[in-house]
Amino acid sequence: MQENLVWHETPFAKPDADRVHEALPLALARACRLWPEQTAVLHETQHFSFQDLACRAAGLAQEIQASGSAPGPVALLQSVGFDAVAAWFACAMAGRPFLLLEPGHPPHRLLELIESAACTLLLCDGLTLTGLPSGLAVRTMVSDGRSSELNLGEVLGAEEPAMIFPTSGSTGSPKLVTYSAATLQAKVQASIALMQVPLGARVLIAGSHGNYGFLHHAMVFLLSGGTLCLADIKKWGFSAASDAILRLEARHVRFTPSMFRNFAILPDARDILGCLDAVRFSGEPLLTSDLELARKVLNPNCLIQNVYGSTESALFICHCDDTEPVGATVPMGQIYPFSAYALRPIDEGSTDTDTGELLIRSSYQALGDWKLGGIDSERFPLFAPGSPERLYATGDLVRRLPDGQLLHMGRIGRMAKIRGQRVYLSEVENHLRSIPGVTGAAVIEHKESGNSQLYGFITRNEICHEDPRKWLAHRLPDFMVPVGIEVIETIPLLAGGKVDYKALTTRIPRHEAINGDKHEGKNAYEHLCHLWDVVLWPGAHQHPSDFVALGGDSLKLMQLMLHVEKSFKKSFSVDEFLVDASLYHLARLIGIDNPAPVTEKHQGLRFRLVWPSSTASKGVALAVPGWGGSAIAVPFARAGLFSGHDLWAADISLPGGNILQGNSWWKTAIEIANQIKAGALPRPRIIFGYSAGGSVAWLVGRLLAAAGCAPDYVLMSDSSPLHRLPAYGHRDLRRLLAASPAERMPAVIHVRRTCLAQLEIGRGNAHAWMPEDNLQFTFDIPTVDHSEMSRSEVLALAAPAVESYLSEISPASRQATSSSTPQTVGAEIYQMLHQAACGNISQLNKLVKHPDLGKGHLGALLQLTLRDCRTEPASTLVSELLLQHPDSLILQLAKSRLRRQPSGLCPGFSPFGRLRSVAALERMLAAHHMAFSNISGTGPNSGLSPLNLAHLFVDLVKAVVNARSSRLSKRSTR
Repeated sequence: MQENLVWHETPFAKPDADRVHEALPLALARACRLWPEQTAVLHETQHFSFQDLACRAAGLAQEIQASGSAPGPVALLQSVGFDAVAAWFACAMAGRPFLLLEPGHPPHRLLELIESAACTLLLCDGLTLTGLPSGLAVRTMVSDGRSSELNLGEVLGAEEPAMIFPTSGSTGSPKLVTYSAATLQAKVQASIALMQVPLGARVLIAGSHGNYGFLHHAMVFLLSGGTLCLADIKKWGFSAASDAILRLEARHVRFTPSMFRNFAILPDARDILGCLDAVRFSGEPLLTSDLELARKVLNPNCLIQNVYGSTESALFICHCDDTEPVGATVPMGQIYPFSAYALRPIDEGSTDTDTGELLIRSSYQALGDWKLGGIDSERFPLFAPGSPERLYATGDLVRRLPDGQLLHMGRIGRMAKIRGQRVYLSEVENHLRSIPGVTGAAVIEHKESGNSQLYGFITRNEICHEDPRKWLAHRLPDFMVPVGIEVIETIPLLAGGKVDYKALTTRIPRHEAINGDKHEGKNAYEHLCHLWDVVLWPGAHQHPSDFVALGGDSLKLMQLMLHVEKSFKKSFSVDEFLVDASLYHLARLIGIDNPAPVTEKHQGLRFRLVWPSSTASKGVALAVPGWGGSAIAVPFARAGLFSGHDLWAADISLPGGNILQGNSWWKTAIEIANQIKAGALPRPRIIFGYSAGGSVAWLVGRLLAAAGCAPDYVLMSDSSPLHRLPAYGHRDLRRLLAASPAERMPAVIHVRRTCLAQLEIGRGNAHAWMPEDNLQFTFDIPTVDHSEMSRSEVLALAAPAVESYLSEISPASRQATSSSTPQTVGAEIYQMLHQAACGNISQLNKLVKHPDLGKGHLGALLQLTLRDCRTEPASTLVSELLLQHPDSLILQLAKSRLRRQPSGLCPGFSPFGRLRSVAALERMLAAHHMAFSNISGTGPNSGLSPLNLAHLFVDLVKAVVNARSSRLSKRSTR
């Protein structure tokens, strides 16, 4: 293969050979001797010295050795932090290679990688513990946080397999590229000189900590006496990078070009990036336009370098200060020391020796691919018999420029680089073909706005009902999920029977760019729709699909977070958004409940007219504040509940909390009542609210009962009588109620969820109103989800009955229960519960994977699962639900309790307060086992023995810990 090729040597000097062949623990020990008190790692407000890093690595190595796991790779699944860095060295101290995993990857993918690498130990932490895949057979360890004196004994040698990096695989399975410490050190030690890293420099690596590019750059600075600034950009977005530059004083930053171009267009980017001493690009081809942008926003003395190469082989470096681009991309530059390259012509017989596929020979290639505990070097053949050098065909098409630098021209074969990650298109195609009902698939790479993206095509039969992007998102990292997947009748073929990818390219829709943050004349919701379109594509907001299904990925989500923060001065949690990644849910997260005009920033209570009547007004309908202090008004108007009324809303600022914290709910009601008495708005004919807002509305009506401005009606949507609940009462509130005439209370209308009392569904606080609360009319809607009771299409079912009540039509002509069923997940679950047990597991599976499934559905869906499934399928479904809702206490508890024998349950458990849901679960499980007693033997007894109760509380504590860990993970993103 290498005959007649011209081989080009590196122009750069080789680093010290002793350093190249230094094992990682020895390299850390040397750094610790040279700079013991110097800061090695900065994370948030914590500074860790090299001495701290060495001692933490030693303590972690002791834990690994004491874990009792068999020899083999250690899988590292850790959140961003000091321990994630210490683990690199700790594994080598313990004599074990490590598999580097990304916490954000789907559980299916993590399980596949762990099993492929034959790992025997998984090291995780409190934040990643809840995201572990089900069916994991390896030992799991959460560190106890110990440190120990650095005392090196037998460590992993420099030539032994030390690190395993997953990449996408051309055969449909991932490849596990394996390095020795010497392979890594050859690049690291050369980079220290070529990147011109000064002693004590602070570096920020803008990207995921779970890939090779991060580790390489981190090692370059750590082993040269620098400081690694850790920032979780995937969770906090670009604000984390800004904070690291401005607060932590990081002066060297590594960007992928796609991430840089999005960061650099921020309004204050010039001020932030102007602080930097050096910017290094890697992971993707650097576009000429990227370099031009960098020169505009960076200070003139900032060093700009382009570092490009493959995980498997050598790196190239280009010093951009004295390089003028000659095409669409900036040159890759010159090859690193210890390697040589040649260009193999694409066309047989070609005499062009300056263009072709890049081949690299070196003694420091990757060792090979890790396969079930061994090294497979098939992709790295010997350069010559008996030679220490191996050959690697990169698949890159390059051209050699007259000055010796290489210009990247594209890829050969079916491989792409997406956001710095290598992706084999055949693997994505294979996953598409695995979707039930898909009969054919093809995936191609295309470039849009300078970014490489994947686009997919599938053919399918009538049984395929899966959303293909959601299917892939549960199994592949987001960079491997195509931004669009089109269903076509047939995959076009060439005459030889191969897929005609060129023909498919013409079918990819081209989206015109639209401006981002101009929002003159738009209300808040309209502008949010505009931002949604900016990040995704024009018109995306008109489609009901969620962010992922519409082509969103982690980079686009980062862009959306930036636009929202800039426009609305509000941030949102990534994890909380991804629970229901819809535009509607995003609006609720940032406090936009309707497309009402934006009002001036306010303090305290304010009233606003949001929906004037289009006809002669019947009066004012006032929406009062709900959970977050904003009134939910427009869904009621769109539902037709207040036809002919002027719709007003009352909002109140609740700094640092919600309306149920402290005494906010009833103090808000007092303030609204006082403002109405003072004439702040016309007398409301109707006062209404959703959930906690319904109780506020009820109390306002009660407080105004004796006043001349009292409303005629109060309408509540699925509200609890907060004044009757001990947690929300107060002696001052009781005095107020005693002084307010109950007999003059306005008529109260309650639109609520239908109760399934026999199944303990909907029998809670919303049905706890008393006759003296003056409920004159209740209307039940068949759904199990509380949040659905604020949706206009659900409220619309009550509109005719409410309208007849407001019009004082005879009660005999009014229905008290909806005769129609809303098209919602909650209604579908309700209907299945209302019917006899059907045991249809396929329907339950469909519900579990439904994109609109939220936390409000979980209790009823669990009830349905336990009623209709045998134990093993029920356990599987609960595990599937936990993948989406790991912070659900009831699901965590159900998972543990399902493993107990029927005789070990406690159906007679009768606690008070919050533990009532635990008792309800025990009764559900008892009924479950009784329903399938022909399989499980005898049914459960009363179960109140001390041993059974002890087991229950052990399971409960475990569930609380797991759920709380997940909640803490969410809070850390805010």
